[in-house]
Amino acid sequence: MLAAALAVAALGLAGCPRYGVIDDGTSISWGPANGGKLINPQKLPRRGDGFYIPPRWAQRGNNWGTDEMMSLITYAGRRIAAAYPGAELAVADISPRRGGRTRWHSSHQTGRDVDLVYFVTDDRGKPVQWNDMRKMDENGVTRPGLDPATGQPLPTYHFDVQRNWALVRAVLENPAADVQYIFCADWLKQRMIDYALSIGEPKDVVAAATYIVRQPIGARAHDDHFHVRIYCSASDAQEGCEDYGRMWWTRRDRKYIEHARRSLVATLPIPGAQLSQMPAMLSLSSLPFRGFVPRQ
Repeated sequence: MLAAALAVAALGLAGCPRYGVIDDGTSISWGPANGGKLINPQKLPRRGDGFYIPPRWAQRGNNWGTDEMMSLITYAGRRIAAAYPGAELAVADISPRRGGRTRWHSSHQTGRDVDLVYFVTDDRGKPVQWNDMRKMDENGVTRPGLDPATGQPLPTYHFDVQRNWALVRAVLENPAADVQYIFCADWLKQRMIDYALSIGEPKDVVAAATYIVRQPIGARAHDDHFHVRIYCSASDAQEGCEDYGRMWWTRRDRKYIEHARRSLVATLPIPGAQLSQMPAMLSLSSLPFRGFVPRQ
């Protein structure tokens, strides 16, 4: 009887009655990404294998997220570092320690969103380790501007399509979490899709990218950084985590395969491709639909 009473007491202490969830010691993403909370999060260190948090974002303290998000960032950072020695993934905001709204974001409330700084090169094509976000034009070049500290013109940087595509592929292939969105301006997405096709990247990965990488509707174009959002984990969904928005593609459920077969696309160099109102989308009728599964 005493053991049973202690067990019940422990369960009561572990619960989070305000949100109606039971705390098992792992992270819990509760509610929708733009109106939720974060329980028992992990803290991303300022520097790890293949990634770091630039000072601008480190001082904010929004480096808390779910177990799955931390695993995704670590996996992507290690993939980039292995493929491009010396390269480091610059990680901006994830979520506050307890989640909720901040003055910088309306989303990023549940530990399932992260902003990743674009990889760039200089005018000579040399990779640059960049600690900033600046808007890029249709040619993938930073827009002119002045340094607020000195008043001098800012240097020109170029969207590094090779490393940015490698990052997108690593995020899509991460084994920890299914990715719902990678927000990115259409004109930058198009450069990556063209590049991926030109080097013969796996067609199922390219197909997934055409759906998951997208310019958000009714929001900023995201022409200065990637915004990655992952789906609720199965356990968090049982505790009140809410996915919202279109579920374009998941590895688990093979969603939207038939829809993908019927879709048209714009401006891609594929024989027989037809134009539509959906920019940077791949004609998927010619691709093998085995389902997009994570690499083991």
